[in-house]
Amino acid sequence: MKERIGLHYGISFIYLVLMRNLLGQGYLYTSYLPYFQKSLIYCLVLAACFTVLLEVWQMFKEIYLPHLKIKKVMICLCLIMVVSFVCLQSLYYRAILLFLFIYVCRDSWRYYQMNKSL
Repeated sequence: MKERIGLHYGISFIYLVLMRNLLGQGYLYTSYLPYFQKSLIYCLVLAACFTVLLEVWQMFKEIYLPHLKIKKVMICLCLIMVVSFVCLQSLYYRAILLFLFIYVCRDSWRYYQMNKSL
């Protein structure tokens, strides 16, 4: 479990720093040091939030998905994703939500395939 948490945290942090830099923020290449530090602190906090969200998804998957239909859960997640994409104006936050959505979909697909073969 500790390895999974560390992996989630590390991947989330790297993804956030890269997306923040690639989507026009440019804080990695700035000459003004406090912006760089604030950007890294912001990415650390967001990565911690992502880790918590992904661990909550793991608990949800283990507790509730055996009783629910995975297709219904995925349809609800897709609707939430579409609504959030429409509401958010920032490309950075859309990229963040896309990262979470892809991870949850991949995990759900693996869960579905594992339980389908049983």
